[in-house]
Amino acid sequence: MVVAEMVAGILLGPSALGRIPGWQYTLFPASSISLLSIVSNLGLVLFMFVVGLELDVKLLRKSGRSSTISSVVGVIVPFIFGVPLAFALNSPEFHSTSWLVFYFFMSIIVGISALPVLARIISEYNFLTSPLGVFTMSATTIDDVIGWPLLALVIALAGISSYLSLLWIALAAGGIVLFVFFI
Repeated sequence: MVVAEMVAGILLGPSALGRIPGWQYTLFPASSISLLSIVSNLGLVLFMFVVGLELDVKLLRKSGRSSTISSVVGVIVPFIFGVPLAFALNSPEFHSTSWLVFYFFMSIIVGISALPVLARIISEYNFLTSPLGVFTMSATTIDDVIGWPLLALVIALAGISSYLSLLWIALAAGGIVLFVFFI
């Protein structure tokens, strides 16, 4: 079912049928787009809340160290493979930013996971209460807690106007990570 939803999203999105001029407004009138966006985001938040309620906390504590190690490796390995990927995809079109920013961007987006999609797959197959499902969810969550603030930092670095704003964004990202880990 999850794969069918992903295929439908690709077909209905800008990758396939969205390339046809005016097609989007035939299916989704312009007045409904903002409401659809709000409802879909609310549904995603509620779904992730229910997934969090269904996770077994005892298994989560048991797999804490191993899932943290797995997650850190899941962040480091894409950084290593980001260099050849950035070299392969480097073209004059991307020279509006520095090569280092492009490298970090490619490395981070390769390492970030789709937590809601993974949660949906794991819950669909009733793995949320199994040790493997809890390990996967906790490792993916830690990976995203590291990856998304890093991505925000790289995006800020790409459009930086002053180093003071970069320092502010780095401190805010670090604060968010610390808040998530310790609260």
